[in-house]
Amino acid sequence: MPSSFLRNVKDLKFLLRNERPQKKKFFDELARDSVIKETRSRFKIETFYNLWDTFSNQLKELFKDFATVLQRFKVLDPKFLSDIFQ
Repeated sequence: MPSSFLRNVKDLKFLLRNERPQKKKFFDELARDSVIKETRSRFKIETFYNLWDTFSNQLKELFKDFATVLQRFKVLDPKFLSDIFQ
């Protein structure tokens, strides 16, 4: 076999590898700029944490709104009425 063929096979094997050569990092790069390779961690970070954050913020807003409604209509509460008339 000619040496050029062997060289092409080596180049092809290099291209078909799953790993990419490590990119040089600069001093000002952040960890959030890196690519997450593990599937479970990637799901957790990109999907689960975003959903959890959205859900918790919506619950906070919902309870804040409920507190506002209760504050406005506390006049209708029987305990409040009994306190006024005593």
